[in-house]
Amino acid sequence: MEIGKSFYDLCVPYTKDHDELCRILQELYEYGYRTVAIDQPFDHIKEAKKSSDIFPVPVPLDEFREQFKNKLKILNRITITYSDSVINHAMNNSQNLKKYNIIAGIPKTDQAMQHCCSTFLGDIVGMNLDDGARSVIVNHKYYQLAVRRGMGFEVRYSPMIVDSNQRKEILTIGHTYASQRKSKNIIITSGATKKFHVRSPYDIANLGLIFGLSEEQSKAAISHICRSLLLRAEARRYGKTVMTVKIANKSAKSDTDDDDDDDSDDDTDDGMQMDVSEERDVVAVSDDSSSVELVTQPSKKKKLN
Repeated sequence: MEIGKSFYDLCVPYTKDHDELCRILQELYEYGYRTVAIDQPFDHIKEAKKSSDIFPVPVPLDEFREQFKNKLKILNRITITYSDSVINHAMNNSQNLKKYNIIAGIPKTDQAMQHCCSTFLGDIVGMNLDDGARSVIVNHKYYQLAVRRGMGFEVRYSPMIVDSNQRKEILTIGHTYASQRKSKNIIITSGATKKFHVRSPYDIANLGLIFGLSEEQSKAAISHICRSLLLRAEARRYGKTVMTVKIANKSAKSDTDDDDDDDSDDDTDDGMQMDVSEERDVVAVSDDSSSVELVTQPSKKKKLN
């Protein structure tokens, strides 16, 4: 999956009203967003069943991807609401879950919050607006642990527009994150269900001030922090990867002359000559509890025929 570098909205709830969803996507595009995640909610408490795979198949988004081709990169996201750590067993055995680009968790208890920050096999800690702000409070220790794992903490702004009670809860959540570790790894999403819920990136930069974010942090919450989360999500999906990157160097004329004698036999056989290249082995290391780490190891120069 190619990761963009513009603005991101990683939570647009899926609706069967495709016309309304298209209007929301068009509004996001016009505001300058280029990567959007369509969210499917899943309540493990209510919908758990005794089948081999309890998680739903991602909704098909081919229609939207075709309509917004070369405009928006549209991803699948699932948000799992749960109350205990038993969810990990179901997630490990699920094939459907691997088809989602992003996995978010909404803990409903303090125990679930600790689990979500420490061992949850996902990318984002979501907001539980049903029970109010008290149920999502995270202490400093587990907040730091989630940040070290590369997870993001989500704040949605559209419920603030719709409901005054939820506005108070979201403000409380935002200030709770700000008091833990200076609002590190905060992402701001819309959660928009209507076109007029969407706000421009510059409005969000001002909105972030209410959550205790600086203007710089607010812009990062819809740009490069989201990009880092997507890279982490890709590493989680595909596991450890080893790549070899070859960087071709243009040698000086004198160096080329010196190498002509050494390579004359090879040039005669092949009828062509390639510049000496420098190879670097790049190892991308990732697992469920860490982000992507690139380690470059320069190897010895060798002649290529």
